[in-house]
Amino acid sequence: MFKFIKGLITFVLVIVIVIGIGLVVVANLTPRHLGLTQLNIGGKTIEELGLSDTKLKDIYKAFNSLSDGASVVDNPYDEQKEQQQASDNMQGSTMTGDNYMPLLTDKVVYDKQYVKVYKDTTLAYIFNNIVESASGEEGAISQLRELDVKIRQLTISLENDSAFMRVIGEVSVADFKEQIKQSLGALASFVKIPDSVFIVCDYSLTADSAGVVHLETLSYSINGQENDPVINALLDIAQSSAGSFDVQRICNQLGEAISTVIGNLGLVAQATAGTDGSATEIVYGMGGVADGSLTVVTHTA
Repeated sequence: MFKFIKGLITFVLVIVIVIGIGLVVVANLTPRHLGLTQLNIGGKTIEELGLSDTKLKDIYKAFNSLSDGASVVDNPYDEQKEQQQASDNMQGSTMTGDNYMPLLTDKVVYDKQYVKVYKDTTLAYIFNNIVESASGEEGAISQLRELDVKIRQLTISLENDSAFMRVIGEVSVADFKEQIKQSLGALASFVKIPDSVFIVCDYSLTADSAGVVHLETLSYSINGQENDPVINALLDIAQSSAGSFDVQRICNQLGEAISTVIGNLGLVAQATAGTDGSATEIVYGMGGVADGSLTVVTHTA
């Protein structure tokens, strides 16, 4: 995490210096106009980062927008409510207690096949619980824990004949905020230093004829700003100089972990629930995917 913050500080320092000049004299000019294309930021030149033709005022505006990242979360969950919903769904199964870490490796087993509906907000709560419970042996999940990531949203949506999932994780930089301010010195007053940034992972979602969920990474971004050259530059710096903070890899591994967790909850299907919730007329596949939820048929011993 420290390496990422160091990269972030370097990025802020150079951009603010450039902006400091630009605000006074040439805010509408670009680094190319000023002969700054070879200026090195975090191991890459401004030209390599794709910022050579971006106006200084737009660089400044985009960086300050990092403080508005929370607005990307549009489907938050109520922890207390979803904790109860998750507990209700797992009543009578081998999953006991409120620690869902076993879902990374073990199936939730019931005495018979039942129909269970998991809202996306419940899945978000469950996955955040897993991240918070990570102890160091869980690969990508442990990495999220080390970065102090909080899963703030998991959304399932349908569009035409396709299904999608969006996962948003909040990465706190609050502990390093003072360090950043000290590094910037008097320049700190020129920028808004965020308390956190938001990793946004977008996936295509499919459920095959066996009820197994597959997630394929479609895009990844910071604060949901995929096409902003400054945010893309920050992402580039983070991935090249921050070691473990590789957003693409985090999203890929996160998708694999979420698929595993869903698979251990049950197999995605359209089914009829009896009076006791038992499943009949089971058809595995995309029929179990709806806007905002997944229907699964549970595992048995």
